[in-house]
Amino acid sequence: GDSAVTVAVGRIAQEAEKLVEVTREALYVGIRQAVVGNRLTDISHAVQVYVEAAGFSVVTEFVGHG
Repeated sequence: GDSAVTVAVGRIAQEAEKLVEVTREALYVGIRQAVVGNRLTDISHAVQVYVEAAGFSVVTEFVGHG
């Protein structure tokens, strides 16, 4: 498996704190879409809609492991 946790050290900018919170919640948005019958595109779309509504964007190039 793969696992990661983002932890701020010391004081961070308010925008950085918002990014960490939105990223964490985007994970849960995606998990809620991971149900029988949904496709990867359903999960990805839900995450993208959530992130963009919060004022951020998703990386669409140079992604993945390897």
